[in-house]
Amino acid sequence: MLFISGMIPLWLFTVGTHVLYNAEVQIPYTNILTSLLGLVVPVAIGMVIQWKKPNWAKYIVMGIRPLMVIFFIFVFTVGVYANLYIFTLMRNKPEILLAGALVPYLGFLFGGVVAAVTCQSWKNIRTIAIETGIQNTGIAIVLLKVSLPSPDNDISIVAPIAAAIFTPVPMLVAIIGYEVYKRCFKKKQSVYIDDHEGESNEEGGKDELPTQENRYMELKENNNDHSDRK
Repeated sequence: MLFISGMIPLWLFTVGTHVLYNAEVQIPYTNILTSLLGLVVPVAIGMVIQWKKPNWAKYIVMGIRPLMVIFFIFVFTVGVYANLYIFTLMRNKPEILLAGALVPYLGFLFGGVVAAVTCQSWKNIRTIAIETGIQNTGIAIVLLKVSLPSPDNDISIVAPIAAAIFTPVPMLVAIIGYEVYKRCFKKKQSVYIDDHEGESNEEGGKDELPTQENRYMELKENNNDHSDRK
């Protein structure tokens, strides 16, 4: 994903010149490359630490978790309040919401279909579909926000934010459905199995009583025969 994102300047220089032929747009290639380096370098450092010093990686993850919680709280409170204009633009342009929903959903569908056609297992189909549908909207938002001048940068991030809003919806619905199924249907099934096991044990106990009595009678008859012979 990062490698493909790094090809954005090449795409803008080749195909983008034809798309934006009549438009007077100054594309900041230097800012785009700088933003990509700011994303790629920390990821590369993290991969090296994970490879060379996995123990360090565990402690780093433990230290980052509380910071991530604080970050998400800040984003969903102060960040949303500071960017309320984005939701106003979405309301005025409903096609942005449709496009933002279709990008990840078509990715889920396309990835799942291709994985099924290539005879992958159900586990791989789910993984490929999710990996294809989840777009790295964070890279797009950072690149557009840092690279373009104002107000173009504020307007351009509306589409990736719309995609980021709709991306987790199918997985959230699937998780909720699975939890409901696991807590309700599986619990009922386990209770049903336990009840039938109890019934089978009772039936087995009833069957065992005559068997024990028969063995006792056989032993008694054998003892009587042995005493008669004496």
